[in-house]
Amino acid sequence: MPGDLGMPLMALDAELSVAAAALARQSLITFTLSTFPHYEASWHHERVARALDLVLAGRCRRLMVFMPPQTGKSELVSRRFPAYALGRNPDLRIVACSYGADLAGDLSRDVQRIVASPEYAAVFPGTQLAEGRTLDVRNSQQFSVVGHRGAYHSAGVGGGITGKTADVGIVDDPVKNRAEAESDIYRKGVWDWYASTFLTRQFGDKGAIVLACTRWHEDDLAGRLLRIEPRQWTVVSLPAIAECDERHRRAGESLWPSKYPLDELARRRAVMGEYEWSSLYQQRPTPPGGALFKEVWFAD
Repeated sequence: MPGDLGMPLMALDAELSVAAAALARQSLITFTLSTFPHYEASWHHERVARALDLVLAGRCRRLMVFMPPQTGKSELVSRRFPAYALGRNPDLRIVACSYGADLAGDLSRDVQRIVASPEYAAVFPGTQLAEGRTLDVRNSQQFSVVGHRGAYHSAGVGGGITGKTADVGIVDDPVKNRAEAESDIYRKGVWDWYASTFLTRQFGDKGAIVLACTRWHEDDLAGRLLRIEPRQWTVVSLPAIAECDERHRRAGESLWPSKYPLDELARRRAVMGEYEWSSLYQQRPTPPGGALFKEVWFAD
């Protein structure tokens, strides 16, 4: 009888939904696939997501992620990770910064859209945004979690985050373009802001910082940090073309072949030249003149 079959099928659907939600809570990559059904997860996305899982678990307090442009860095680090982290811990306080206030605001709105989605509610029903007239804060730059201490605040590099306490700090692309990267004044400004403003947001013994960027210059924020405190940072560096054999690819293979095959990367390399290529795509910035020794210096 149809009536006899209806309830068992409904119960089965409900059980599957519960199981899917439980799976989505286990890791950032499963959460991302659950809340973004058309997401194309490659091995390098899974690697970055695992590193971010370690940050959330308190097993990694300083993480750097270097990736070429448009290969999925911000989707994981600046959109899905904050939403996932607040779902796992609604009392978490996050400060997220990018090179400009406009980009930081865009990322904040993206995080809010994820948290406000029905897919998110199915996974983390206890994490909700303020709606209407409540004491909780919600605007384009920041929001708080209803009934919890958790909050998210975004700002441009150099912008105002004084007074904002954070458990997790995210810096995503502190440099916008080549002109900024080549400016000694701009690089010093970024460093001064990081050291005197961002770093003082009371991350504490269990707090964490994530720096995600495409490398531009030897003396960019990542480069300077690695010179000053190299032992403190875990680095996930993903060049567009492997320079040696790796676990998931051999030397000479593309990072994301389905989106950026080798012939497309070769075209880009030919247009931009080796200086741009080595920094933006290989995450290995070199001096403007190239290597330390040049063949022309030893010519007859």
